[in-house]
Amino acid sequence: MPLSPLSPLHPGGALLLNPGGRVGLDNLGNTCYLNSSLQDLLRTPPLVEYFLTKTHLREVNTDSKFGFKGSLAFAFGKLASDLWVRRQDRDRDTGALTAAAASAMSTLRSIGAGGAGGGGAGSVSPRKFRRELMSLHEQFDNNEQHDAQEVRDLLVD
Repeated sequence: MPLSPLSPLHPGGALLLNPGGRVGLDNLGNTCYLNSSLQDLLRTPPLVEYFLTKTHLREVNTDSKFGFKGSLAFAFGKLASDLWVRRQDRDRDTGALTAAAASAMSTLRSIGAGGAGGGGAGSVSPRKFRRELMSLHEQFDNNEQHDAQEVRDLLVD
């Protein structure tokens, strides 16, 4: 899926990305179900673009008496940023898209299409995201095995 010319991830846009993203997610005990679901979602170009461009900040309903006021979406956005955006550029809203950023999005698109990827530095800990998930959904507040599809469905919903 090509990027919109209005996207900050498009050449001339604003985000400077880690080429290839970071390598993966730290294992926090029995969290393979969570990590596989997160890795699946964090390598989906339209979803990553949505969170990296911070579109979710304008669209999440934080006033609803139902739900969790966007706390899980905000935690996912932070995790996406930790994985894809260079540390020194995470709070930037302006600037030119570099060759490294173009390479990162090319890699992400390749991975999203089933190609090989990787090459970024280090791994990211999903500890804060997991803590938020466990506080909102008690069934995950343990170190037991869970179904990856169950958590992925919950996250997408």
